[in-house]
Amino acid sequence: MLQCFVPVFVGLGYTKNVKIEGGTDVAKSPCQESLQLGLIPLMRRMGVELNILDIKKGYYPKGHGHIVFNVKGP
Repeated sequence: MLQCFVPVFVGLGYTKNVKIEGGTDVAKSPCQESLQLGLIPLMRRMGVELNILDIKKGYYPKGHGHIVFNVKGP
C-alpha cells in the first residue's frame, strides 16, 4: 500500500505524515525492511525524502501492525 501512496503524494506536491495499520509482513508483498533497503534509497536518488517508522510488526492473517511514513517531494 505504501508504494501506491508515495507517487501520488509526490506528484501532487504534498508533504504528508501517514499512519498505516495492518500487516507489515504479508505473503507475496514486500516486507517493511525491503522498503527500507530498496525503495527509500531509490526515492532519495530521485529527490524524494521518504522516512518509515516501524511502530509494531503485524503478521498475516491477523495484521495489527503499525507504521508511520513521511514523504516530501522535490
